[in-house]
Amino acid sequence: MGGCGGPWNNPYPARERGQNILYSAFVERPKHFDPVQSYAENEYVFIAQIYMPPLQYHYFKRPYELIPFSATEVPRAQLFDAGGRLILRLVRGPDDAQLEELNREFADIVVEGRIERAVPAPPEISDADALDTDRIAFVFDRRQFGRLRQMIDHLNDLVVTPETFELPEPMTEEQAERPW
Repeated sequence: MGGCGGPWNNPYPARERGQNILYSAFVERPKHFDPVQSYAENEYVFIAQIYMPPLQYHYFKRPYELIPFSATEVPRAQLFDAGGRLILRLVRGPDDAQLEELNREFADIVVEGRIERAVPAPPEISDADALDTDRIAFVFDRRQFGRLRQMIDHLNDLVVTPETFELPEPMTEEQAERPW
């Protein structure tokens, strides 16, 4: 009988039989080996052999908890200054009337005090971190993230757009044909 013997259609080389080798197939070719851009499981098979991530999820805890992997500790995000105030950096801060309007309209997300202008913190100054931006600060009710988003949208609407906008002169044929 022809079908009762060993596998006649074995795709693996006979010299590798008995060795500790894992064969697997890809659904699609890996596209990225950069851990920031990669999102597919088949790419992570390679990435895990090259990069050691700083954090990992605790296997048993739900909701998920980050724990150190190659890092010594889990970093903590600091959105607040030493006084516990939330600092928002703005390309253009509100004027006095707009600041009063913010205080009236968004008083429910301020735990104590008022929304007020702020100066760069010492770490920002030492790092020269966005020193040219305006800042507002307030003690934020950390359960009101939806209202905070509404406040940010409101601040974005305060940006003044010029009433008149002039289009630049169209390119001449000579400018368009330049090789650079």
